[in-house]
Amino acid sequence: MRMLTVLGLLLLGCDPIEPRPVSPAVDAGICPLNGCECTSGCFRPLCSDTLDYCGGPTCTSFQTDPANCGGCGRTCSPGRACTAGKCEPDVIVGCAGPGAIQQVALAITPAPPTALGFDVTSMALTGGVLAYADDARGELVVGTARVAVDGGPTQLLGFGSVAYAVTGGTLSVLAGTQRSPLTALGTSTGPLAQHDQSLWISGITDGGTRELTRVELANPSVVAARLALPAHDGSLLPSAITQARGALYLAFEDDQGWLVRLDTLTGAPRLRVIELGAGCHSPRGLGELDALLAVSCTDKIVFLDDGDRVAKTWTSPGVTSPGPILTLSTQLVVGDRLNGRIDVIGASGGQLTQPNSTKRPCEARVSVLLAAP
Repeated sequence: MRMLTVLGLLLLGCDPIEPRPVSPAVDAGICPLNGCECTSGCFRPLCSDTLDYCGGPTCTSFQTDPANCGGCGRTCSPGRACTAGKCEPDVIVGCAGPGAIQQVALAITPAPPTALGFDVTSMALTGGVLAYADDARGELVVGTARVAVDGGPTQLLGFGSVAYAVTGGTLSVLAGTQRSPLTALGTSTGPLAQHDQSLWISGITDGGTRELTRVELANPSVVAARLALPAHDGSLLPSAITQARGALYLAFEDDQGWLVRLDTLTGAPRLRVIELGAGCHSPRGLGELDALLAVSCTDKIVFLDDGDRVAKTWTSPGVTSPGPILTLSTQLVVGDRLNGRIDVIGASGGQLTQPNSTKRPCEARVSVLLAAP
């Protein structure tokens, strides 16, 4: 008789393996399908196809529940959201004027920043250690170690357990607190990015030509190739560089913003200029969201489709002068280059969303953003 009862409960969608107290008791013969509460040992709710069960009286979602993110008992740290089954990282915010670095959880209000430098312009993680460039003092800081550097701004890029640093035309590798020079690039250097198993480093030759230097990750002590960038008005060094949609994009500041796109996956490298026009002055940040390329302009973010045409625009009452952009798994974090605030952009059903309120981790301006480990 008991076996027949259990079989009947299973046919109703109930699971006798997960008992729980029920009040009021519901007759097993009329167990409701929208919230199964049964006697005879069956006390599990009936969850829809989009929900999951981890015990207790309610269903949950592995996609959004920070207590069960991606599976039962996989808990996100306090303040971290669960998005698409993954805990969103905290964001390390670098400030300038006066400089500071602060780790900010996107879902909570940050505390006042701790001053670490005066003008934090670049950051990376190397073996779990934070490295940053304090260009006002001419220092590269790795953990608590400070190293004086010459030759202009230091650019950093984290890659696995190491980070790469470019200062004064020299590429170095950082492993923990150890810094080892790799190769002289022979140019005044700007931002760098990883793409197609190589480092791509922007620079200016002695003759004033914009250039991309390619260094293969398998042999970073040798310059593999140099590409002359198209001649154009505006800033000589790019303000931002990023890999997105299988290509490399560089942003250049000008009254009418423009980008350079580098394609390498279809044979010989191909360079193409993308004119953003008067609707996007002085682009300062690049990112990717929902298959769209995000470009921060003087007063807005523009999103380019796969044909590199403007498809959407985004403005925020808090971040009025968008600058650096950090790409997370399903969100963008945007820093304000004037008022020290950050904001978050998400995408749902093809529409842009603002899942978090604006925060102000910096006193003056946000200079760089980095995902915390």
